[in-house]
Amino acid sequence: MCRLAEAEFAADATAPKAARDWIVEQLENWELTDLRDAAELLISEIVTNAIRHAGSVPTVTAAVSDGVVEVGVTDRDPAHAPHITWVADPLATSGRGMAIVDTLATEWGTAQLADGKQVWFRLDAVDWAHAGDCHCHDDDPAAVQLDSGRQVLVN
Repeated sequence: MCRLAEAEFAADATAPKAARDWIVEQLENWELTDLRDAAELLISEIVTNAIRHAGSVPTVTAAVSDGVVEVGVTDRDPAHAPHITWVADPLATSGRGMAIVDTLATEWGTAQLADGKQVWFRLDAVDWAHAGDCHCHDDDPAAVQLDSGRQVLVN
């Protein structure tokens, strides 16, 4: 069975910790605790960016299907999703978050939405005990399309 969960967090300094706690709980419920450390760090970076740069309430969506966990952080800032790049200034005290995402995530990207944007990342979960139980197909009427374009089938 595939899994899908969503939560909204305050647009303040409490959100990164609340999002970390939430993703840890989801991963524990889904028997994916081996992804905990990477998911905690990545969600913290992306939620922090959503609050710092978009100033809006972040909504987090997490799904697991076909041996992949995908986590998306959506903000409601109408500005278009930028082409995210980074240059690590050796003297800077911040600005390395997306480099961390790029290093730890199996894949990541952005999606422009009608009322905001989403930054998402994926982590491999090929060893997940239920990986063989949920395979999504474009023509399945029960499939849910994530903002990244990926489909998940929620049984």
